[in-house]
Amino acid sequence: EVILDGYKDINPAKPYYEYEKWQAVWEDLPARVPGSLTDGHGLTSYRIVEKIPSGYVQVDKAAGTKPGTAYGETVFTNSQKTSVTVEKKWSTVSPDEMVPVTVSLWRSTGEPGDGSSEPVADGDGGIMEAVLSGKDISDPSWSVTFSDLPKYNEEGEEYVYYAREDAMPGFITVNSDSQKDDGTFSTIIRN
Repeated sequence: EVILDGYKDINPAKPYYEYEKWQAVWEDLPARVPGSLTDGHGLTSYRIVEKIPSGYVQVDKAAGTKPGTAYGETVFTNSQKTSVTVEKKWSTVSPDEMVPVTVSLWRSTGEPGDGSSEPVADGDGGIMEAVLSGKDISDPSWSVTFSDLPKYNEEGEEYVYYAREDAMPGFITVNSDSQKDDGTFSTIIRN
């Protein structure tokens, strides 16, 4: 195990250490380890796994060969994480008029709904969404929290997260988007 702290290890005591800022190396690994997973040439296949620090989410992992060498390289990209809570509030409707609603998650590096807005993809490449429904106005099922969302994009710009409800005929929708003091987001959708 190599613990990266952003400081090069000056006199490493083990064959694995932080050799440059935020970069680890494992030296003198055996080419063949009995009983291990091997490649097509009978050589041991090694795998690097990162323990993601609390408060962060992994946004990218790329494996390949370090440029100009024959050495394998794995690059992990992490971002602080955040969340957005979406709450559906009904106004002047009876419980039998409250129908399930679908909300989709969006993000921007500017303002909600501006030209930099984009839908947030789920694990299957579709739009991250949730269906909200409940028996009456006080039912907690009219709320959902999307969590483990990257706080920043690859350029280091902070995302603004918000949700939107699919259009419902006969209803006017008012959205209230906010960022809380703890860095998380909230959208209240009213009809």
